[in-house]
Amino acid sequence: MDKKKIISYLGFAQKAGKIIYGIDNLLKRKKGYPLVMVCASASDRTKKDIALYMGESPIIEIEDLSSLLNKNGVKVIAVTDENLREAIINECNK
Repeated sequence: MDKKKIISYLGFAQKAGKIIYGIDNLLKRKKGYPLVMVCASASDRTKKDIALYMGESPIIEIEDLSSLLNKNGVKVIAVTDENLREAIINECNK
């Protein structure tokens, strides 16, 4: 996995407004998102809630998510763009 590419893809998503930050904001929507990323340091309760909400949709657990986004305290994000979702998943599977 090339973290530089993932940082780049997340930067594109941020600039395009295609990221939802925080579990509370994610759970407000009735439908799932194309991709959810959870920080490895998130609580077990948070991880369980996200897994129940997303069902079979992809969830990626990543180390130190907040530093990748340059935002303090971010534990959960959703990427709402399908193309960026595919690029991030492909990069994580390398």
